[in-house]
Amino acid sequence: MIRQRNQRRSGAAATEAVFCIPIVLLLTFGTLDICNTIFLKETITVAAYEGARVGSKRLATRADAEAMVRTILTARGVVERRPNDFQITVSPANFSTLRALDPITVWVNVPVSGYVPFTRDLLGLRRVGATVRMVREFDQ
Repeated sequence: MIRQRNQRRSGAAATEAVFCIPIVLLLTFGTLDICNTIFLKETITVAAYEGARVGSKRLATRADAEAMVRTILTARGVVERRPNDFQITVSPANFSTLRALDPITVWVNVPVSGYVPFTRDLLGLRRVGATVRMVREFDQ
């Protein structure tokens, strides 16, 4: 009787594995992809923050702020795959007219292709962006 019961149970483990392994793999790779998306978003936010920080200094220019954004993105492994792939906007357009406590805004937008393959396709996420606003330092 015991032997007969064991023979009927012999395929249960294989059947359970067939159903469980794909679910576990989906959860694992989905978690990794979501973590990559969060890391990319944080990288873009840090780059925008550092660009605004540099741009808020007394003698800084728009080019200084944009260069800092590109430096941070490159240091963290986010590179332009095509020319003008990154959208970096620093406002106001003319830094020479800025006075102390005038706002400076840095907006960064980066495509997710090549960084998060599954999230991009499943959620329709094509670009990730961040905006940071700071005020100009005192003149003296």
